[in-house]
Amino acid sequence: MKKKILAMCLCVAMLAIAIVGGTLAYFTDTDTQTNVFTNGNIEIQLNEVFPENELIPGEKNALQKEVTVQNIGSEDAYMWIELWIPADLDTPGNASLNDLHFNPFDTYEDADGNEYVMRGSEAKALGYTLKYETVEVDLGSKDIDGITYNGYREYIKNDTPKATNESTAALLARVFMDKDVAQCTEGHTDCLVLKDGAHYTGSWEIIVNAYGIQAAGFETIEEAIAAYNE
Repeated sequence: MKKKILAMCLCVAMLAIAIVGGTLAYFTDTDTQTNVFTNGNIEIQLNEVFPENELIPGEKNALQKEVTVQNIGSEDAYMWIELWIPADLDTPGNASLNDLHFNPFDTYEDADGNEYVMRGSEAKALGYTLKYETVEVDLGSKDIDGITYNGYREYIKNDTPKATNESTAALLARVFMDKDVAQCTEGHTDCLVLKDGAHYTGSWEIIVNAYGIQAAGFETIEEAIAAYNE
């Protein structure tokens, strides 16, 4: 069975500008950033832990994709991300039907103060306590370079402003191709059979946009996000 790899496209948006990168080839991963200076230096950096492994059709082989946003400017900032998933691979409201899965797990803490990004059921079994809770907001669909994507905003509930060099908790934990996705028949090497039986040759890229806004004037991250979107 021919192996497939999920290519990730990472972008960073500063204060009032969102930059969406172009399509990347397989086996590539990039991070783009743009600086915008307004009322001091609001500058952020998207960081991730992402092994260069492959996703294989017919197997449920999750890859770590731990994404955080770091404040590298001079002003305290609130920060969050948006994920954009090819709509043909995503089912809003019922992730169990997805062909491409993503997990924004919460962050838990053990008795010694060590932090772990993991499923709630696993954390409960180990006696860990919740430290950072990730909130997901459905953003609907939009066209990006001729492809329809479904969007999700991910931020930390009751997050506090981050000072210079501080980062958010993990806003994304892992991604995986559903185990019921299969390779097409011989001779169709660029084709996969989705869970509903459809043959698919489109993009498997997840677009990640990071956002930051100065914390001054906002009591909560929800207020900051609302002001940014205005």
